[in-house]
Amino acid sequence: MSKGRKILRIGRWVLLGLVLFSVLNEAAIRVAVHFKNETSFRDFVDTLPAVKPWQKVTFGALVQPSEHRKLIYQLRANMKVTHREVKVTTNSHGWRDQEYKEAPPPNTVRIVGIGDSNMYGWGVEQGKDFLTVLEGKLNNKYGDKKRWEVINTGVPGYNTYMKVESLNSRSIAFKPDIVIIQHTINDLLLPEFVYEYPDVLSPRRSFFLDFVLGRYKLADNKLKVVFEADFKEVPQRFKYMEGEEGFARAMVMLRDLREEHGFEVVLHISHDHPVGIAHGLLKLCKEFSFHCFVKLHRTDDPKLIVSKEDLHPSALGHKLLAETFFHYLEEEHLIQRALER
Repeated sequence: MSKGRKILRIGRWVLLGLVLFSVLNEAAIRVAVHFKNETSFRDFVDTLPAVKPWQKVTFGALVQPSEHRKLIYQLRANMKVTHREVKVTTNSHGWRDQEYKEAPPPNTVRIVGIGDSNMYGWGVEQGKDFLTVLEGKLNNKYGDKKRWEVINTGVPGYNTYMKVESLNSRSIAFKPDIVIIQHTINDLLLPEFVYEYPDVLSPRRSFFLDFVLGRYKLADNKLKVVFEADFKEVPQRFKYMEGEEGFARAMVMLRDLREEHGFEVVLHISHDHPVGIAHGLLKLCKEFSFHCFVKLHRTDDPKLIVSKEDLHPSALGHKLLAETFFHYLEEEHLIQRALER
């Protein structure tokens, strides 16, 4: 073998060794970053500021990063606080509702609501949201036949994708017979809270190269929460949930979940935003075999809103919505079908 060919062969082995060395180190650092992410996440959640019973808080104190990566954030569990001058309590699942076990009691109809601040009951007292009022009406009229449980999983700021993802990752385990999803003004918008941590699956960066060049240190890897007023753009890894494409993905996911689990879907259109979307949603309901309930939220009547500065539905607005929704469920024979199951 000539000297040149020998040098070339050695060079190939050296190059192969360097490639293998880089790949193994890249993999090792990504694994280390993954476990550091998990540790940072748990440390952050475990050290959230303590809140005294009925303490006045901003909404930021009511939420925490979610362990479900696609959900981003959720309400903190077992809270008793005062927010927007009203009492707010959350159950062990972080929902503004009473406690529920996953397995429904015998002879029970389960309805799960997935929504945002309107469904949550922003600015109204505990138990005055339309889902709780609806539950009372159902039990008053049909409780002698079956028990009705209407679970409010609404979280302020959720867009459509996050609403359906919350069903997929959290509340589907409660075996709903009917799922109510509410379309409101922020459904196609960006999520209101994001948290950042290095994405170990990203092909856009080399952790090993960043480590060698001193651009990344594991000790600096801390979870960062960015709130609504501070962030200028949503990180690339959250882009899948925004806009019309994110909405379409959510609707397909909801349809697939319905087909898999056998529940009815009622899409409640409370806002025609962007203008004209209500018509498109009616067509979507027909195509996907969803029930579509149109009851637009009125902001021109001061009795139906929290205040001039806060256009969320008032307690009266929630009550009237519950009454109209109740009659819609009767007219669509959803109550009768649930009773016959």
